[in-house]
Amino acid sequence: MQITGMLLGNFPTICLSIGLGIIIITNKRFDKKTNTSFGIFVLIILGLVAASIADLVCSLDPVPSVLRYIASAAGYVLRPASIAILISILLRRKKTGYVLWIPIVLTAVIAFTSPFTHLMFWFSSENYFMRGPLGYISHIESFIYIFILVFLTIKKQKYIASSEVFTVLFSSFICIIAALLETKLSDYHFLITGAMAVSCALYYIVLYAETFNVDELTGLLNRKTLYLNVNSSKNKEYSIISADLNNLKDINDSKGHSAGDSALKYLADTLIANSGKNFCPYRTGGDEFIILGKELNIEETKLFIKNVKTDLEKEGYMASFGYALYHTGDDFDTICIQADEKMYADKKRYKHRTVSRESGTKALSRSLS
Repeated sequence: MQITGMLLGNFPTICLSIGLGIIIITNKRFDKKTNTSFGIFVLIILGLVAASIADLVCSLDPVPSVLRYIASAAGYVLRPASIAILISILLRRKKTGYVLWIPIVLTAVIAFTSPFTHLMFWFSSENYFMRGPLGYISHIESFIYIFILVFLTIKKQKYIASSEVFTVLFSSFICIIAALLETKLSDYHFLITGAMAVSCALYYIVLYAETFNVDELTGLLNRKTLYLNVNSSKNKEYSIISADLNNLKDINDSKGHSAGDSALKYLADTLIANSGKNFCPYRTGGDEFIILGKELNIEETKLFIKNVKTDLEKEGYMASFGYALYHTGDDFDTICIQADEKMYADKKRYKHRTVSRESGTKALSRSLS
């Protein structure tokens, strides 16, 4: 009867996870890394459900079994791993590396050797669960990962949609509450997996919706989102920067469109890296970008442009920039035209310069004007 209740309690979680898994496999709007991360998240949820059911079934045996040890160890490892996956989804534009997974690997070693060391847990001869001196290490690790997730979300809130910020914070909250309740209410073994399934589905839906507001190639906000944000900021004053990648046609013609795409991505990444809290970049089409400054600060605007140009030239790329100031009551398109005019004037000063990127070397050659 207890097992039947367990299965019924997990039925919505199982159905949601399987359905989401099918959607993930068939969806082509996300990049491979993001889709893979969500797929692993779904597998972790199903793995936790299977581990909980196996542990419950084996707990009815008179003596501990190998399956119960495996199920318990898996539960200790998969919970923090799920939070690590959320972090990798949040940082999908960056390489997270192996550092994020080192604590989980160590936890796995401790958990799966606990039947011999009793460091994390073991079962008595009567099949009663016993907690070892490191019995709470997985819980502590999970809370640390959640803290990192929340910290990074708050830090990145300028560069990601408010809906994503809310979803990550809400998911962290319900997972913490579910973990606390599951610890206190021993008869409920499905609260954490249910919270994880809801979190995964919400996050997936939010990111899918955001794909219509984001440029697919660069990951920057697109032209439609620019005008939506501008319309909601009519009473604010800010700077408008127009940017254009130089020599994109030459790169496409000589090295192929994949090289041109790489150049656009690098420019986008450079804009983001230098934006800080005061600038927000958009790709408005082709090799054209608009950056909105938070305030009317000419010196900061000039410094931003200088830093971006310097970083681009380190990789052998060049871009032209122009800026203008938007005051309350101005026409946005008119101010953009003013910024474009300065950008085209800046572009003329680059006509005597050419880019060379051969044999993997980074070079910027200048010919005499």
